[in-house]
Order: sequence, then structure tokens, then C-alpha cells
Amino acid sequence: MKTVGIIAEYNPFHNGHLYQMLEARKRAEADYVVVVMSGDFVQRGDPALLDKWVRARMALDAGADLVLELPVRSACASAEYFAQTGVSMLSSLGAVDAISFGYESIALQGGVDLGSLIQTDLRPLQEAAAFFSREETKEYREQLKKRLGSGLTYAKARMDAYLNMSGNEVPAELLSSPNNILAIEYLKALIRLNSSMEVIPVPRTGAGYHDMKLPGHSAAEHPASASADDPASALASTSAVLPASASAIRAAIARQEDVSAHMPGTALRLMTEEIRARRALVPSDLDLPLHDALLRNADHLEEYLDVSPDLANRIRAQLGEYTGFESFAARLKTRQVTLTRIKRSLMHILLDLRQGDGEAQYARVLGFRRSAGELLHQISERSSIPLITKLPQDPPQALREDLFAARLWEMVVCHKTGQPVRNEYQRQIVIV
Repeated sequence: MKTVGIIAEYNPFHNGHLYQMLEARKRAEADYVVVVMSGDFVQRGDPALLDKWVRARMALDAGADLVLELPVRSACASAEYFAQTGVSMLSSLGAVDAISFGYESIALQGGVDLGSLIQTDLRPLQEAAAFFSREETKEYREQLKKRLGSGLTYAKARMDAYLNMSGNEVPAELLSSPNNILAIEYLKALIRLNSSMEVIPVPRTGAGYHDMKLPGHSAAEHPASASADDPASALASTSAVLPASASAIRAAIARQEDVSAHMPGTALRLMTEEIRARRALVPSDLDLPLHDALLRNADHLEEYLDVSPDLANRIRAQLGEYTGFESFAARLKTRQVTLTRIKRSLMHILLDLRQGDGEAQYARVLGFRRSAGELLHQISERSSIPLITKLPQDPPQALREDLFAARLWEMVVCHKTGQPVRNEYQRQIVIV
């Protein structure tokens, strides 16, 4: 028996995700796919478009065998902690043999064998991961400080400093692309954990991570709709359409455009039902609760995760100009600090995520396939962390944070729909 793990957000699940899942299973020759998925808030500092239970169902319908929740403290965090927690969880299960992730190809793809391409691409990512897994040297800190002083963001400054010290000629822009930053962090986490999990990288095709436009057709003039329930058939039916990014799909949904060519049919139906029921959130839905949280906690903002004294002072100074979540985040942005990092910091205040609280030491099950009995049995025998299928009445701190985040997400939905808040203790594990 062989199992491959994937760490994801699926916000929402689209054809690019389906391609990666199918490719990971095939290349790993895996019997099972385990997904560690963000809950109701995601890494870019936004609420998830759809709740975690719906997104877990999307993943299971697409072929995943087990979906676990990535705790909110790590889901709404930098790439380092997002990757570190996800890899640690997969490793702790004791039943995952390989880990798969997407990345931006560094080599030219035209006419190159996929296996050779991946090996060419993987080497510079592994070299960068090895460098960053070691303790920082004085020379590196000086190089980083110099580049931050010139106005580069932290992500670009660290990569530029690394390339300068290593002599590697890979473009800094490519290594510091969002997918490759995550790829490096996955590899770094594997090194630090001394993990024996096999690495299954899958090169991304189609739109970039932040591309806000839906890509066009690669071949067929009128591609079929992704309506097939079988995952492979669903992907084949849209093979003429280049995969869109989740950002582009969310933007298209906001414009009320048709995204049917970019999502598997079952995922599309689930999303359409939720949108019609008004159970879908966008950042502006948090305008009022965030304002309230900032006003209530203005005197002790420094206690929250990733809120530096400088940022806390800027929040207090600008609070009188608050008109909404995204516009306020834009006011706080500087040359060195990205908008995403600002949004994450604001989200930590809203979600009451404080400095120094403990990391999660459990794996909460969101859903599984009935056919995954052997996998679940193996995890129950080998896992070094508890597999939570029923919420305890006195949960640990990290799980309390997850429950608070879920309740907040549901309260905002309640305000939109007028429907009662769904109690997390009464939610049923998704079984397919």
C-alpha cells in the first residue's frame, strides 16, 4: 500500500488541482491520496470562498481519500509555517510515503520529457531549500538587511541574497514566485524533519498563481463542459482549456462570469449551490467584524501574531480612516511589507491568534472515502498524533482557535443569509 500527501487550500477546487491530484497519484503509484487542507481562512489573509466542509467534499469527489484540516494558525500564515505544519502533519501520520506539490517550471518545457524537466527544475529548488534550512550566517543577514533597505519585499530580498551568495544563476523572480516559495518551504520542512517521504513535484500549466484573468483555449474551439463525475473524464473534457488560477476563478465569480470550463462538474455544482444560498464569503464581508476587533484591541495589538510594534502603531494611527478591510490593508502597506502579509496580520487580530500560543498536535478529519478503510486503519496504528473524528468538550488551544475561526465564518454567513449559525460540534464528517 502506498499513499501520497498534498497540502492545499482548494479555494475553490479547480481543474489545475484535479490535474495535480491525478498526476501525483499516477507518478507516486499511490493507492491513496491524503489532503491537508486549510479551513475557513486562507494564507493570503482572506476568508475562504466556501466553507471547509464543502471544499472537503470537492476534494473527495475528485479522488482524494482522506481530507484533514490544516489548523488556522498555520493556514493563515507565511509560506514557511503553512508548509512546515502541513508537512509535519503528513509525516506524523506514519502512513504517507510521498508528498506532491505544484511549482513554476524553471526549465524550458517545449519538447522536453516531463521526467527530465522535473529533475532539471527540482535541483535549484532543493539547493535553495538546503540553504534556508541551515542557520542564518552573519553574511546572509547583512545581505538581507541591505536588500530590505533598498525597498525589496522580504520574499524577494531573501532570494536575491541567497542567489548572490550561492552564485546560482536561476532568476530571483522565478524562485520567489508564490508556488516556488511554497515548493522550497515544503522541501525545507522535509529536510528539517529528516523525512523519508518521496517528493512528487508537478509543474503548473496555464495561469499564474496571482493571474486574475481566465486563460483561453489551448486547442479546441468549443471545449466540453467539465460535467463528468469521474475525475479523469472531467479533466479530459476540458483538456483544451488552460487551467485557471483560483484567484482568476474567484474574480470571475465576482463578475458573474461562467467558470464551468475551469472546474470539475461536481465541484462546480457544489459551489453554485452555495453561492445561490449566499453561503460564500468575500473579503468585504469582514469589513464590520474587523473594524470592531481593531477598535476593541487597539491598546494591545502587539500581542497578536505577526503584528510588529511598527505595524501596531500604523494601525492605531490610521484607524480613524477605516472604511473597509481591503482598503485599510492597502493604507498600511509599505514598500517592504506586502499586502498579503498586512492582511494576514489583520486576520490574526480578528481571529484572536496571539504570539506564543502552541502549535497543533492533532489531525482533524473533515472527510474520507468509504474505500479508505485500510488507510485509516494504518494511520490509527502508526500515527504519533491523535486523529480527531469527534470534537472533545475541552479542546486544546490550537483546536479552540480552529473552532473560533469556524464560528466567526458562520456568523458572517448568518448575517448575510438570516439562517442560524451552524454549530461546529454538530457538523458531520463528509463520507463519500
